[in-house]
Amino acid sequence: MTRNLFIVLTLAGAVLTGSWFLFADWKTEALVTEARRGDVRDSVTGNVRVLPESSYELRSRAQGMVTEAVLLPYGRAIDVERNQTLVQLDTGDLRRKLNQTMSSKRNYDKRREATSPTAIQLELEEKELKDLEILARERKISSLDLNKKQNLVQRLRAQLKQETLELELEGNTLRTTLENLEAELQKTIVRSPIKGEFVSSVVAPGDMVLASQVLGRINSHAQLIEVSLNEEDYAGMRESLSAGVTLFSFGSQIFQAKVDRLSSLVDPQNGRRKLYLKLESPRKLPAGGAGRAEIIKSVRKQTLLIPRKALVGTSVFVEKDGVIRIREVRTGARNLTEVEILDGLEDGERVVVGTPHLFREGQSVKSTLVDSD
Repeated sequence: MTRNLFIVLTLAGAVLTGSWFLFADWKTEALVTEARRGDVRDSVTGNVRVLPESSYELRSRAQGMVTEAVLLPYGRAIDVERNQTLVQLDTGDLRRKLNQTMSSKRNYDKRREATSPTAIQLELEEKELKDLEILARERKISSLDLNKKQNLVQRLRAQLKQETLELELEGNTLRTTLENLEAELQKTIVRSPIKGEFVSSVVAPGDMVLASQVLGRINSHAQLIEVSLNEEDYAGMRESLSAGVTLFSFGSQIFQAKVDRLSSLVDPQNGRRKLYLKLESPRKLPAGGAGRAEIIKSVRKQTLLIPRKALVGTSVFVEKDGVIRIREVRTGARNLTEVEILDGLEDGERVVVGTPHLFREGQSVKSTLVDSD
């Protein structure tokens, strides 16, 4: 029994001794790459949204039943011309009122062209008045008869003037009614405000709509690429800068673009600011499409570069002779993958690229050189 216990203790001691020597010789592996010289794009990236340059919400200007619609709900988008009729409402009642008013207008025109009975009588009475005035001067009639005739002529003149005013008022009323009915008829027609694409409709023939009800949407063919950037990345942005755009629905395909305009507003909720791109080769893209854009501020030639993932704040973890040293650096141009080092690092020095934040100053490591890409 004692002999067996001795053997077990001896084996355990041997195992512990071997383990100690094994771990004493073990070092953490550090993936490193060499700082190198090359060209780098000083660029920033942002989220992309494809927008039509102009978009209009179609609304009804009148209440009524839809009789025609060039696009049905859930239908395929169609191209339309400016002022093309998109939706037509029922005009039956308005047409009947219009026909009735036009008939009244024709009767009015005939009455206006015809000579008024009052005007005829006034003409006769005025002639008789002239004759009576001559006779009165010759004292062949009494002044009473002359006064009666003068009063009659005055009444007829006042009556004719009143009839003329009433006729003019009737004419103005009829013309205004006709104009209003024509305007109401125009409101039953919903036309395209632009040449573009009728992308959505929510009404079909037979539907009842109210005034100001949304009927659909039309977008322009021209499009803008909206890019949202962090405010701190906006420095150096200007019109005509080159950019590359990728959309999720187009995979890895890259669309070349130029900065077309800059927004002057910063969203106070998320601190982001927008700019707008135009594609160099116009192409139909899905409105509302999302993706990423890289805006290139400049290209630096043959400058010292390290992978961006090697940078921790303003420091890098340099490996030399198997020992880690933390070093402050001054950076310049940067993009998603690389960063320019202006000071603090020499060409060929090795920096940790694999989880550098897990290492510490003076730590002994076993380095493995990897490609900087």
